[in-house]
Amino acid sequence: EQVRWKPANDRWSLLEIINHIIDIEVEDFRYNFELILFNPAKAWPSFDEMKWITSRRYNERELRSSIENFKRERDYSINWLQEVSKPDLFLQHS
Repeated sequence: EQVRWKPANDRWSLLEIINHIIDIEVEDFRYNFELILFNPAKAWPSFDEMKWITSRRYNERELRSSIENFKRERDYSINWLQEVSKPDLFLQHS
């Protein structure tokens, strides 16, 4: 119950924050970082992360599984970054 509590209607609960971070890890950080490294000319996707709070029902999820999902996705990101071999950081947009 405490992880679903919001200090105000326009504020996020702890559970919403955790689940938001998971989605940002996958759909923003990794995706956009891959574009920067390997396809810098491609446009970044746009999304309305504020709508994700309700459309993805962040506050209805379970805390334990949300934390496990975060750990899994963060580990995946770290492993992926370690596997990136000598990226060309000077790629130019065409």
